[in-house]
Amino acid sequence: ALLHLKYTGIAEQLLCCLKSMDSFPLCIKLVLLSFFVFITRLPGTKQDDDSSSPCSTPVTVEDAKAELQANGIAINKNYMAFTLAEAKLNFKNLITMEPMNFSSMVKQTVSPLGHVTRIESCYPQEVPPNQNFCTRCSAVTTLPNNIYPNTFNTIVCDPDTEFCGSGNQGKCTEFGEDQDLLKYDPTAPCDQRFKEEIYHLKLCCGCKLI
Repeated sequence: ALLHLKYTGIAEQLLCCLKSMDSFPLCIKLVLLSFFVFITRLPGTKQDDDSSSPCSTPVTVEDAKAELQANGIAINKNYMAFTLAEAKLNFKNLITMEPMNFSSMVKQTVSPLGHVTRIESCYPQEVPPNQNFCTRCSAVTTLPNNIYPNTFNTIVCDPDTEFCGSGNQGKCTEFGEDQDLLKYDPTAPCDQRFKEEIYHLKLCCGCKLI
């Protein structure tokens, strides 16, 4: 019924124009404009102001930094970076405090979430007899590209050493602190494309009794 009324209204405007030839060009433009507005309001027709449409503007690192600042999320450049170039410029080995040697990172692990940890070097601890302490490793962990920041300076446990303590009664465990990050969703509207996410930044390896 609604479609019928719309089409009827447009037809009446056209008949009116035909009866008054002096205003024929102007009326034709009016009818065409009315028809265009009607078409754009049909169900399923894409609207320019549709707030549910995905954001078409590509996100940049600067966008992410501005969003982090707006949300009051602090970033320490000694532990976090947005690009590998930033990491190479600012990261130091957190055990020796010497500049990080990225060229020596040959051993790596990949978590089920796609977090890639590249180990720079490992440091066995001096232990008394009959003890088995955990080996700490300086490493860089990289998260997926839609996380900001996504590169972290970390201390992890040597993946080749699992158990520790007297009689291997403990398990090498990584400890640290939670860090707020931003996750980018390319399917979301522009004002909703960043969501806060928590990442556990690993800063220590110790022996935990099991």
